[in-house]
Amino acid sequence: MHRRLGRFIWDLKKEAANLRKHGVDFETAAQAFRDPKRTLYTDEAHSRHEPRMFCLGAVGGRVVTVRFTYRGGLIRIYGAGYWRNKGGATMRGAKADKDLPIGRLTPIKDVLPPPQKLAVPEQTVKVTLLLSKASVRFFKEYAAQHGTKYQRMIRELVDRYTGQYSR
Repeated sequence: MHRRLGRFIWDLKKEAANLRKHGVDFETAAQAFRDPKRTLYTDEAHSRHEPRMFCLGAVGGRVVTVRFTYRGGLIRIYGAGYWRNKGGATMRGAKADKDLPIGRLTPIKDVLPPPQKLAVPEQTVKVTLLLSKASVRFFKEYAAQHGTKYQRMIRELVDRYTGQYSR
């Protein structure tokens, strides 16, 4: 069973296990994406089947590491934990939770939607596009493998492209 909150989604059993082990529920973890000073990393060692990423952000004065991926146009959270540091955690000088599996991390440009758009539905406009058969086949096959709609994947791609180059 899954829970969806705006553009976030997660498995309820994983959330319960994460809460027991790391003391962070995924609704709290999602708040790390609202931190304007958040940083994002890709975990190259654990990204064999789909990109695995980390978001480091402050929530309630504490630093949270959120493990996530993009799936079906949504941010799928699969783990989170607080950073530990004597005297309170801060981004500078804090030590990551040793229980969190981390491979080689590479910083990535933050191309997530602005925080105010993460929790509200987006308005859409219906358009007709002529795409190559190869492109449509690629998106249909990938969408089928991941249980989503190929149109949603194309819309997410266009939205990210627009967001990155319209700044």
